[in-house]
Formats: sequence, C-alpha cells, structure tokens
Amino acid sequence: LEADLLMLQPCRLHPRKNIELSIRVIKALQDKGLYARLLLTGAHDPHEKNSIEYYYELKKLSEQLHVERDILILEEYFSEGGKDLKGGSIIVRDFYLIADLLFIPSLQEGFGIPLLEAGMLKVPIVCSDIPSFKEIGKENVQYFSLTDSPDEIADKILAFISKLNSHKIFHHIIQNYMWDNIYHKMLLPLLEKVSERHPHFHSKHASDTYSNP
Repeated sequence: LEADLLMLQPCRLHPRKNIELSIRVIKALQDKGLYARLLLTGAHDPHEKNSIEYYYELKKLSEQLHVERDILILEEYFSEGGKDLKGGSIIVRDFYLIADLLFIPSLQEGFGIPLLEAGMLKVPIVCSDIPSFKEIGKENVQYFSLTDSPDEIADKILAFISKLNSHKIFHHIIQNYMWDNIYHKMLLPLLEKVSERHPHFHSKHASDTYSNP
C-alpha cells in the first residue's frame, strides 16, 4: 500500500459511485508527479449484469490509463465472485487508519455515511458537491463539482492536502514507524480469521500484498 497519497473509496462497485472518475483522478495526480493509489473496499454484485459489466469497464479503463497496479479493489484479494465477507466493516475501519484521504465522487447518495466515518477518525475528505454531502460536510471538507475535469480535481486535492500539517505528520508516522505494528497486531490476525471462515480467501496473495506493498 505504499504511495505518496492513498485515497480510500469505501463503496460497492456501482455506476452511481462514479468510480471511473476516481481512476481518472489517480491518473491526473500521477501526471502531476504524485504517486497516488486508490483503494476500493466494496464488491460488485455477481448476480447483477450491470454491476458485472461496470466492474470490467473499470478494469479496462485502469489498464488504458496504465494505472491498473494502483487501483486496489479489495474483493480481488479477499473473496471470489463478488462475495461479501463477514466482518467487512471492521476491515474497512482499519483501512481508514492508513488512508490519506477519503475520496467520494458519487453522482447521488441518500446519506453520506462514509463522511461520518471519516470525520470520526479525522480522515481528510474530498467529495462531490451533491446536497447530501454538503449537508454533512458543511465547510469542513474539500468539495469539487461533477463538471470539473480530473485535472481540476487533482489540483484541488493537491491544494487541500498541502494545508493539512496534521495529515503530513500522521502519514509520516504511519508509513515509517507504525505500519509493522498495525499489520502484525491488527490486520494479520484479522486476515487469518477471515481465511479460516472463508475457504476462497486468497491468503498468500493477501499476505504478499500487505507485507510487500
């Protein structure tokens, strides 16, 4: 998970989540010299044709933009066939702790629960300026318009994080001093429990991913 900027998008793979924009923003950030990566925690629905097609569209787009190694879809490491895991909320909460910011470009949302979760854990938030997000975030988050280009959004992200001194020291400590402790004391035991409960869990793949980002 090593990166200059790790963006977390905790959502299912659904068109209204606007994940294609997230991928394009990752590319724009990299073009500006920042090694950014995107972590997607949700799965696609294997029983819904649109969800399956959307998943493959996202994979194709990331390959076309040459960022496929930097779009990390959690289900590819933890399950097969879009199958949800028990205790998934615990896993997502742990990833909030190592994310540099929450990125939510949704086209529409009934209620922005991820904004509440990120706020409670003091994770910086960058999101679309839809009404439900503005109701929660008020003036405490960085908004962008859905009409903004990926390049414009990338500029807003860079300007936003440059002002976050607390974010800089937190990221430095996590990356350089605490990752081994987090992995061995928190994530590894959790992954082992998931592996015991779910025979399709890719334990070796996941272990390699977390121990050698």
